[in-house]
Amino acid sequence: MMSMQGSKATSTVVSKNIPYDAMIQLVTILYCRSIFHDFRVPVEILYPSLASSYLSIIKSPMDHGTLLVKLMNNEFKSIDEFRRCLQLVHNNAMLFNQGNIYIYIYL
Repeated sequence: MMSMQGSKATSTVVSKNIPYDAMIQLVTILYCRSIFHDFRVPVEILYPSLASSYLSIIKSPMDHGTLLVKLMNNEFKSIDEFRRCLQLVHNNAMLFNQGNIYIYIYL
């Protein structure tokens, strides 16, 4: 969508039919649950000693805090894009922690 401000045209992204409020509520619930505390911030911030090995295995890191920021900034173009990012948090944990039965039980 284009809008005119003064004499210059500016581009505005309009996200139609994307329930941002519901998505923010979902991620906020996950963020606040103590069982998901390891997913609130990027792994390299929470566990600096794991950063190198984590980033060598996980090519697209994602966490609930990053998801909230992306939602607040209206960065998702579709519900499917949001779903893929949310699922990435789970998939990354499963991939990095292969063989850890605790992770498989709770995720």
